[in-house]
Amino acid sequence: HRGASLKVIALEACGLIGNIGGCAVATMLQEVPTIEELSLSDNSSFGAEGLEALVAGLPEHPNLRAIELGRVGLSGSAGGGAVAALMHKAPRLGELNLCGNSALGAVGVEAFVTKLPPKHELTSLDLVACGLEGWVGADTVRKVIEACPALDTLSLSGNLALNAEGLERLTAGLRSPARLRPRHPPGP
Repeated sequence: HRGASLKVIALEACGLIGNIGGCAVATMLQEVPTIEELSLSDNSSFGAEGLEALVAGLPEHPNLRAIELGRVGLSGSAGGGAVAALMHKAPRLGELNLCGNSALGAVGVEAFVTKLPPKHELTSLDLVACGLEGWVGADTVRKVIEACPALDTLSLSGNLALNAEGLERLTAGLRSPARLRPRHPPGP
């Protein structure tokens, strides 16, 4: 099998568009099942349609551990639902980057979290500049933390309207018991 040892592939800014792009990526993942890390970032016209086509054409892919979907045009509940559907096909996915999908918003992130598979291994989630705002965004982030027990890295930078009110609300929701493990264990 050609490419049998290929583990990482970056298809950033490759002009992948919607259904056609998603089908092409699904075919590649079927042909090279050893891929563990995939980047589709900066394909701004990929969107939920492309992700849905990828999911539809992909049998379970147990080797996929990290996927970059930064700035791929995901928006609203369709975008979040498509990401969750991908999590069902990649049960060992630990790292997920959704940065720069500013139209995703709280609605999209909530759709993602409510459709997650019951058992998943997500440890790192990048929601940088995903349009999370105020207390609604904070409540959505809290739901993500509660639904992802293994999560130890969460990036929320660039959500300019999350603001102090949102952070206070998020912090209040996390007070009992601590939901995130410390990134670095405390010293002796």
